[in-house]
Amino acid sequence: MNSTDTSPKCEAELLFGERLQQPSPVTVAALIFIITIQILTFPFTAVLNALVMIAVKMKSRLRAHKSNILLALLASTDFTVGVIIQPSFIAVLVMFLLDEPSGYCFLGVLRPVIGTLVDASLFHLALISSERYLAMKYPFAYTTIVTEVRLLVASGLVWFLSVTLHILFFVDLTVLVRINNTLIGLCIAFIVFCHVTVYRETRRHERQVAVQQVTQEAREQFQKEKKAVKLTRIILAVLTLCFIPIVIFTIVTFRYRSEMSYETVYICFSSALSIVLLNSLINPVIYSIRLR
Repeated sequence: MNSTDTSPKCEAELLFGERLQQPSPVTVAALIFIITIQILTFPFTAVLNALVMIAVKMKSRLRAHKSNILLALLASTDFTVGVIIQPSFIAVLVMFLLDEPSGYCFLGVLRPVIGTLVDASLFHLALISSERYLAMKYPFAYTTIVTEVRLLVASGLVWFLSVTLHILFFVDLTVLVRINNTLIGLCIAFIVFCHVTVYRETRRHERQVAVQQVTQEAREQFQKEKKAVKLTRIILAVLTLCFIPIVIFTIVTFRYRSEMSYETVYICFSSALSIVLLNSLINPVIYSIRLR
């Protein structure tokens, strides 16, 4: 293979150092284990997230809470992971084990798709956080500001931004990384701001409830909003835990790549990405537990 080629295929191979031509038994066992986990979970990822979307679509009682609409929109990204990304990831790992050069090309094409879904998920979490912020900070104006149509339009803009951004992968990867990292940083800062504000508002409302300064109806509404906030925080916490391995892998590989064996890179990369993909299965399980 021409090492001076700048195609996605070459970039994917440079990530690992060399092809997995004669892997050790440990590497083979690790990749087979990851493949097995993905095979067992991707049908559930697709089905459970599809059920979330169908339930919110069919049940007006669920749509009455705008946060549930946003959860269904977030489920659309997780559904795509189960239908497209996990089966494709399985195919890539199998091609690695079979020493198929096309596996590196496939991974190169898959990278911007995964990046698009990751960004779409993060941007949807920002929408969920902003919805919770408006519900707790401006409860009287919330019903007029946040409507189902506006949420759908916002979700469409999120998808458009994510797809458009990752078209740059095939144009200028350096520009993509800079813009993408900037947007991700701003998005995380916005999510943190929303949750800090919501936490303060929650404490203030709790003090009001404690001294009987609100009506029973307002008390019940506050409990519903508080439950929705807890659900959002759980989703964010699980997402953070699932992304920690891939972040660590990226940092360690960037700094110590020359000191790592190529088989170690294969195992760490496959394991870290597998955990990221499993987040799409965990989310609908969280919904069903928290929203009985």
